[in-house]
Formats: sequence, structure tokens, C-alpha cells
Amino acid sequence: MPVTLGSETYSNYAVTYSVKVGEEVKESGSGRAWGDDTFAGSLPYSYYYAEPTLVGGNNVVGEGNTDFVYTTTLKSGDEGTIPVTFSTAEAKKWYNVQIVNNGTRTVQAVLDGQTWQVFTDVSALSAEAFSNNYAKFNNAVWAFVEDGLGVKVYNKGRNQYLSWTSGAATFTNEAAATRFYFASNTNNEGNGFSLWTGTGNQYLNASVKYNDVFNARLGVWDNPGSKTDNGSRFLVMDVDMAIVRACLPIPEANEANEKYVTAFVAADKEQVEALLAGGETLEAYDEVSKYLNVASADITEGAYYRIGNVNIATDYKKYISSENIFVGTDGELATAYNANNSIDRVVRRVSATGNFASMLWKLEKKADGSYFVRNANTGCNISSYVSSGLDMPINKDAGGSFTFKAVPAATFSGNDGKTMLQMLLDGHRINAYNGKDAELICDYNGNYDNDPGNYWQLEKVTAVPVQISDALYATVCYPFPVQVDPAAGVKAYYATHAEGGKLTLAEYAYGIIPAGQGAILAAAEAKSVNLAILSSADPVEGNILQGAAAKRIGFEARSNYFLGMDADNEVKFLLGTIETVPANKAYLPAKSAPLAENALAFDFEGTATAIASPVAGDAQPERYFDLSGRPVLFPSNGVFITNTGKKVFIK
Repeated sequence: MPVTLGSETYSNYAVTYSVKVGEEVKESGSGRAWGDDTFAGSLPYSYYYAEPTLVGGNNVVGEGNTDFVYTTTLKSGDEGTIPVTFSTAEAKKWYNVQIVNNGTRTVQAVLDGQTWQVFTDVSALSAEAFSNNYAKFNNAVWAFVEDGLGVKVYNKGRNQYLSWTSGAATFTNEAAATRFYFASNTNNEGNGFSLWTGTGNQYLNASVKYNDVFNARLGVWDNPGSKTDNGSRFLVMDVDMAIVRACLPIPEANEANEKYVTAFVAADKEQVEALLAGGETLEAYDEVSKYLNVASADITEGAYYRIGNVNIATDYKKYISSENIFVGTDGELATAYNANNSIDRVVRRVSATGNFASMLWKLEKKADGSYFVRNANTGCNISSYVSSGLDMPINKDAGGSFTFKAVPAATFSGNDGKTMLQMLLDGHRINAYNGKDAELICDYNGNYDNDPGNYWQLEKVTAVPVQISDALYATVCYPFPVQVDPAAGVKAYYATHAEGGKLTLAEYAYGIIPAGQGAILAAAEAKSVNLAILSSADPVEGNILQGAAAKRIGFEARSNYFLGMDADNEVKFLLGTIETVPANKAYLPAKSAPLAENALAFDFEGTATAIASPVAGDAQPERYFDLSGRPVLFPSNGVFITNTGKKVFIK
């Protein structure tokens, strides 16, 4: 475009240029130049290329002459040998990188405070140099990604690229990474190469001190001698798979614990062996690392678990619970939240005396092998927000992606390396923050692997306890089907209709209470009874009782009947003034009683069917027990006895 300066008019043009090797464009750029100027700007390039030359030889800018093409070729002979095999985003060629300067120094990523930098630690390449730790080893693994006439240097452990702006070298994304150019380093008979920034005498160099140790970190040395300095001479070598095997040994499988989820059981080891069957590569070992000491095969789909911190006793706040999270009158957390955005949705810890079902969680496996941690009562997941306390999203499809991993090498007292698991969320360890007297769980990485506050046990739950008081009745409702043991001396009832001051009750067949349905338990004496969790049960038609899994809020006074005692100490359903329904309790909406009496006495006119004497032809649901008589919710691999007396072998 024309530009007027004083009385004279000049022409300024947008200039583009490209550099080709053969017909392949290696890089391109643009700028502006005045007419009749020679297009300035040297083109940095790696030493194995010939100096780029301008096609046609005319680099004077003018109208119609603003696009320039340079060409280059690989030099002939040894000079044209590229020192590495280039990587791409899809396929990487991995190297360890060293310099020989004040000893042999391995180039690796190291966390310095809050910043990852590139250190040059004095070490031979061995598993011991990386503390036999696969993650540390990966921090010393590099790839060279071709970028125009140069390269960008990628670190495997950080999954980022090397960057230098000033001071020590750090890491960034691909777009912001520094492009380096290979330069010959004549030191030590020409072995190795230097990495030039493309500007002046600025070469990547072990030039930065750390703790008063010279050459401890990579930076850039701007000096006429930097190109051939020992600290600028990089040596690459193929990854030694023997070191990989030593840093990531395959342990023996653990025997599954009867009470707690166990990491790396036999099925996990089989998966690992299958991954390596196609050959030993770093990519295969990356997949192997996802299975080692991870609890996966011992987590059963559809089962329920109680999650307790290993550092806290049961009479303190040990277990993760939804007890403080309330839902709307329809049982949905979203309803309560939409009515009041300030309600508490933070997941908290409770002692063993807390509401039991609120402590129960399903672990739902996702496609990437991580898990949703879904609460039984609310049906919602633990969140992915970690900095100040995990909460519970109202969207049932939202939540964090958790993995559960044992750390056998952790040195805190009592660590069994099998059932004591870190809860990992997006790389964060979830901690029982502030210990036994606090309530939160959040991201707190104090002492890292050796902090017992970072470890949890997933307790396998097959039954829920219920206390029947001296009143000899209790109401229950669970988000899963349960069954009363026929030998427990307890019967389970539902209500068929309410009229004339009476609530007519019928007995649940076989003592099975379907998921989400309210029930009344009756016993001849006060007792604690365990209700076995079933995998499925058909709903019962005609039950007018309602049930609350999580605590329901927002009712109007005198809108529901609740179990209670009248003035004569007779147990009835009484019309209540309270506006909430406690968790895991049954109630009767007042609209189900046509005359809205203040009290409904029980009328046991319904037909009862006991599990001890089933009606001929009835299809009794089949339950499984191990050889010791313990109920098994989801049987697999072994010999089991059914409640009908059959012996079953499952493989």
C-alpha cells in the first residue's frame, strides 16, 4: 500500500516466503517490506541442510514481486545425516538424552517447587538412577518432533514440549514450544549435536546453577563458544527396555480380600500379560502402568461399597456420606437445589453411627477405565472439583473420574499395599482433610504417598443394618431391593389401603422389599436385623406407602403420616406436622387416606407368605451363599449354595 512521508510517497508490501525441500514446503512466513528493498531476514536451519537459496535469485520487493520461494536439500554424505528419527504427534521415537559435562548428566524433567524444569542430574542410565520408578524414568524420555527446518523437543513424562524464553528451560504446549535447530558440535570428535535457538549464539546449554551446583539445569548460553561447548553437546540413545522392566516390574497377583476391594488381583495380571503379548514397547508399558496396583477386577458392577479413610477410627468421621445432602419432595437433588440454591451439596465424612445407606456408593466404570462414584441414596456422583471440598452435582450424568490405586512402597504405618487405596481424581490425591475431627474430603497432597490421609478402603457391603426399637416396628426404604432373613423373626409389610382409621397391611412375599418402595418391619422383640441387598426384584403393585432414600424436604405440615406412638402408647401411623422425611424411611401421603384421620391403626388382613413355607408353584427368587453361609450379592468364579438348596459352580 502507498505511504506518504513528507512530500514523498513510498510503497509498502506484504511479503510471503516459503522454504522447500524438493516439492515439500518445510516452513513459511510473512512480513512487510518497502518497495525496491532487498527482502531481509536470514532463515535458520539445521546443519544437515544446505543453506536455503532463493529461486530465481531476485529478492527485491516490488509490485507483483512479493512472494519468495527458497529451496534447500540435505547435504551429501555424513554431513547430511539427521541425528535422530523424527517423531510425529501420532507416533513417537523415544530417546534418553545425556550430556558429558562435569560428569555424565542425564537430561530429565524435575519439579522445582511449583515449576517443572529441565535438570541435568549426574547419573548413569539405570533403574536405580530413577529410584526404580516408572514415572521418574518417563521424565527422562524425550522425542524430537520435526517442525519446519528445526525440531520441537517433547518430554514423555510431562506430556509437554520444552520451552525457553529466559532463565531456565521449562515446559509448555506445542504451539508455544521453542523451535530448535540442529547444529554440529565438534567437541569430542564430533559426537552429539547442539540445539540452536535460531538467534545469534544462543544455544541450549547446561548453564544454570541450582543449589550452587554448576551445570545443574538447562538454559541458553549466549556466547561465541556456546555452540561447541560441552554443556551444549547432546547425546541421544535408544530407550533400554531392561531399565523399563526394572522400573515397572510385574508383581504377583494379590488374593482378593473378603471385606475390602483389593488391587491387582489375578484378572488384572492377566490383562497386563495380554498387553505385553504383542511385544515390549513404551506404549505397551504405558498401558500396563494403568493396571499395576489398581483396583479394577475386584470392583463389581452394580455392587455397593462403603468408603472409609484408613487413618480414622470408626467412632470418628471416617466414612464418606451424603447424609447432609437433602433432596426435594420427589426425591431429586435438582428439585431441592432449584428451590434453594444455597443448600449444602458438599460431600462430608461421618462416623460409623451415621445413616448407613447414605454411606453406600456404586463404582460405575467408564470407557477410559476410571469410575463415577455414585451415591446410593441421592443417585448423584461425587464431583470433579477438588480444591476446597468435593461436592455433588445435581446433574446425574456429571461427576469426577476416579481411579483407586494401592502404593505398596508407601511407608505409613499399617499399609498393606493391597486394600489401602489412593482415590485419584485428575491427578489429585483425595485426602481426609484435617483428620478425624473434620468432615471434608479434598485435594491435599501433604507428604504425598506416605500420608495415610490419602488412603481409603472400599468396604464390600451385602446387607444394611436396621434397628427395631422397643416399639417393635420400623419403617424402611432403600434405593435397592432388600430381603429380610426368614430366620430373623422379622416380617416386612406394605400398605394396600387406608380407610376408617385403619391402614391395611400385606406381607411382602419372601420378605423381599423392592427398590424404592416403603415397608413396615415388625418383630416380636427389639432387635437389630440385617437386610440382604439383592441385585433385582420385581415391584409390588398396590403399595400406597411412599419411601425416601435421601432425606426429602419441602413438604407442607400435615401432608404425611409417619410411624409413631399415640397417647395410649399404641404404634400407629400419625398425621405429622414435620415438613421432612428422614433418609431411608417410609411414609404415607395424607391424600392416600380419604378422611384424613389423625391416626391410622394397623390392620393385618393382608395375605402373608413366609419364605420358610412357600406356596407350591411360586417362583422363589434365587439367592447365593458361599460355603461359609455368607450371602454373595454378585457371584462369580467359585462354588455357591442357593437358598433353594442347590450347589452351583460358576466359572
